[in-house]
Amino acid sequence: MLRVWFHKGWRTLSQLRLAVILLALILAVIFVGTLLPQFPHHIEPAYIDYTKTSWTADWWSAVQARYGVLYAPLRALGLFDLFGSLWFQGLVALLALSTTACLLNRLGPLARVALRPRVHLPRERFERATLRAGLAFPSPQAAESALVTSLKRRRYTVHVERDAQGRHLRADRHRLLRLGTLLSHFSLIALLLAAAYGGLTGWRTSAIEATSDRPVPVGHGTGVWLRCDDLQVLRYADGTPQDYRAHVTLTDDDGRTLTEGVVRVNGPLSYAGVGYYLRGYRIGDGGCRVTLQAVHDPGFGPVIAAGLGLFLGVTLTFYFPHRRIWARIGPSGETTLVGSSAWDQERFARQFARLAAELQEKAV
Repeated sequence: MLRVWFHKGWRTLSQLRLAVILLALILAVIFVGTLLPQFPHHIEPAYIDYTKTSWTADWWSAVQARYGVLYAPLRALGLFDLFGSLWFQGLVALLALSTTACLLNRLGPLARVALRPRVHLPRERFERATLRAGLAFPSPQAAESALVTSLKRRRYTVHVERDAQGRHLRADRHRLLRLGTLLSHFSLIALLLAAAYGGLTGWRTSAIEATSDRPVPVGHGTGVWLRCDDLQVLRYADGTPQDYRAHVTLTDDDGRTLTEGVVRVNGPLSYAGVGYYLRGYRIGDGGCRVTLQAVHDPGFGPVIAAGLGLFLGVTLTFYFPHRRIWARIGPSGETTLVGSSAWDQERFARQFARLAAELQEKAV
């Protein structure tokens, strides 16, 4: 009984429809989350202690005042702490499981199609094929020559096998690109894992007031202290600001210099996996005084790489569909031609019809 339930559960998880529904649901929930304030677990302003109950109460009170009667149901649903809610994490975990099941189920068949194509197609597949054409050539040699010439001109890779029953031909276009589907599945799983890893291990300090008087700690166990050495405000000829440049120095607990450099609005200084961004500055207080943001996001690089892999896999799958054509050539030259395409069946049907018409002219 347990084995039966396992197989039923596995079949349900491995359905592409379930993965698509889960992905659409997660994207919709994320969109809702961008419209509502989210409790900032991983943000730690330098001069605000998030561990204090008073700060937490003040944050929730501000949200309650803003949303009024909607506050209670929205909080009960976890919509103000969406990415930390168990039900959202459960959706992501279920999507990861579904994608993994789809990948494992399709790994073997796709690898065989891409790497070990079957030339000899059973007779019943020819009889059931939607795209099918019958041709009559004067000889099997003439049929093979005409097929190979026409298909290679269309950039198909052609394989021919001969046996006592006749000749069997298979032609593929974009066959190896069929593996783009596997790349999409791998990348989606990697994307989910990288996002979860970044969410669990990443942090940010949103307001570090760095001055030239004394260094301030970055925190989070980095052992890094930050000091502002100089601030330059470049201006256009009319006096409007053109660029802001803060020269900062990072030191350790003993005051030894770790690194130094220039921080700009869109040009952070990076050290030991932490990026330091310029958020603001003050003039007139004497010396250098800037507001910086420190961000540690170890999942950012893997998320970008996985996203690019997902984009590439989807592009290969939908824009370069695997097209297959089989031919069965009898001893007297009678030929049956069938075709199949992974996507874009309508366009392939037109191409198949033109190929059949061209071959029919050669057969006369």
